[in-house]
Amino acid sequence: MVSPNTATPATVRQVNRAILLNLIRTHQPVSRIQLSVLTGIYRSNVSFIVEELVQEGLVREERGKPQGRGRVPMFLSLDPDGFRVAGISIRAGETVAALADLTGRILESTAFRTPKSPEVWVEHFQASLERLRSSSSRKLGDIHHICISVPGMVNQASGEILWMNALPNYSGFKLRDVVESATGIPATTVNDCHLATTCERWMDDASGELRNFVFLEVGDVGVGAGMIVNGELCTGHNSTFAGEFGHMVVESSGPKCNCGRRGCWELFVCDRATWRRYDPVREFSVVRFKDLTKLALKGDRKAVKAFQETAAHLSLGISNIVMVLNPEVVILAGRLTEVWDVIRVPIERAIATLPGKPQIRPARMSAEELFLNGAIRHALSGLFAQPQLG
Repeated sequence: MVSPNTATPATVRQVNRAILLNLIRTHQPVSRIQLSVLTGIYRSNVSFIVEELVQEGLVREERGKPQGRGRVPMFLSLDPDGFRVAGISIRAGETVAALADLTGRILESTAFRTPKSPEVWVEHFQASLERLRSSSSRKLGDIHHICISVPGMVNQASGEILWMNALPNYSGFKLRDVVESATGIPATTVNDCHLATTCERWMDDASGELRNFVFLEVGDVGVGAGMIVNGELCTGHNSTFAGEFGHMVVESSGPKCNCGRRGCWELFVCDRATWRRYDPVREFSVVRFKDLTKLALKGDRKAVKAFQETAAHLSLGISNIVMVLNPEVVILAGRLTEVWDVIRVPIERAIATLPGKPQIRPARMSAEELFLNGAIRHALSGLFAQPQLG
């Protein structure tokens, strides 16, 4: 029998600290009295934790403007200079590295072409980190955490990349451990779409309304996904993968997928599939696909038809997801959203008859921006997340 985890005074204080820091982030500027009201924590305990956060340089205090009689309150906000993290986004063609402050604001960024060898990638990354350090006039030790976004399946416990179709030589590579060893900085390696999902959650955190949603990224050759259930990212029983909706079989006799099965959903909705509907002769390329989106927006019949056929296949998969998970919102990212006015109506029409009637909307950033900003948010999350009791 597994012994239950119980709270100790230290863990309760850690939880309260994380709660208060997160509320300062989402409500800043905010007073100690307001924090006490929002949380129900005694004002004396709030003050004790706040003093600790101020001393650590995570929070700063400024006097508010006088408004009539009475004592002028002190207001709290995050100190952007109190914490530095690095967010890294690995794509098949390019890797982007960024240095960010406590608020998640990007201070400096750099990029390099992604090599096919992960060992060579580490060398390039170290050089990029040095450039970030030099340009920001900060010591390397001031970077508290590194989070790396990867387009593949990751074992969160070991940090090993289990499978990366876009960069097959990276499969089986323990990127987290190698980066930590090379830099001396704590690191994490996370699936890109999981990070994009948590980034959408972070941007909504002030309202706290987005607690059950599915994120879908339609890419060149596949579909990435993530899902928030009751406010938490769902990563499966062993924190390895969940929500691989792109590999739902929608046609058992369909084309063969890289996963080894036939008729996976992503084969019918990815950008390459849309391009083939428009032009089955010429090879797919990003440049040609961008031209195709422009044609569709101008009303070109053939281009519009190709996208609307993709929208029909997209609706089929989304309908299955909605019937299983009943999300509040389904968020779409990828180049497909550039023609949202073309595909929105057929998708909404197909979803309208389903129970729950979830909202379908495009992401608030491009997929590439979500991957990078999601890595930054994840690197910061240890400060704001509630520690487990035990």
